[in-house]
Amino acid sequence: MTNLLRLVLLVIVCFGAWPADAADSTMGPLTKFLIEGTKEGWEGNLTPEAYRLENKGSAQAAQYFHVDPHADGTALWAMSVELKFDASAGNGVATQNPSLAGVVFGFKANPRSYLALLMDGTGKLSVYKRTQNGLQHLVDFGGPPLDTKRYNELRIVETQDKFEAYANGKHLGGIGTKAGISGGMGIIAGGPGAFLFRKFQLAPSS
Repeated sequence: MTNLLRLVLLVIVCFGAWPADAADSTMGPLTKFLIEGTKEGWEGNLTPEAYRLENKGSAQAAQYFHVDPHADGTALWAMSVELKFDASAGNGVATQNPSLAGVVFGFKANPRSYLALLMDGTGKLSVYKRTQNGLQHLVDFGGPPLDTKRYNELRIVETQDKFEAYANGKHLGGIGTKAGISGGMGIIAGGPGAFLFRKFQLAPSS
């Protein structure tokens, strides 16, 4: 079993349906589901500027939060968030226990499955698919690496047949097939260090 697979399996999940009265904060509809304080090895702190999430436990642990906007009957959604690594927390770039942060989408709880667009400590972007059979690497996106110490916007747009991925406004490409995997959308972080998220948004994409 790879270290990345162990990381994704050692995960704490917080999720929910679309909150009717989502707090007006930088994390929008995710606000109600974010941890504050320390819980099972993760420390969360929400301020008006950003949500800071730090791994205080296992270097192989991951944490994610998501909300499912499809419950209101709208079929297609777009999600975006800005994120960066907190340089003061010693995020790792090693392959053994890499620091990873990004977005999850197409989340299904039973059996658990999702797609994830992840930025690692070198600024490389990759897509993974989690199913009941484990974690599958789908694609690495080329181009210059992102600056992990500055905020980068990741955006996922649902279309009729696939998920379109963007980074800082640049179209990266279409991800897989969307058929049958609409679901929760949110944020994810894993590995050592601390991560900052802000400006989480969901809006109909059609």
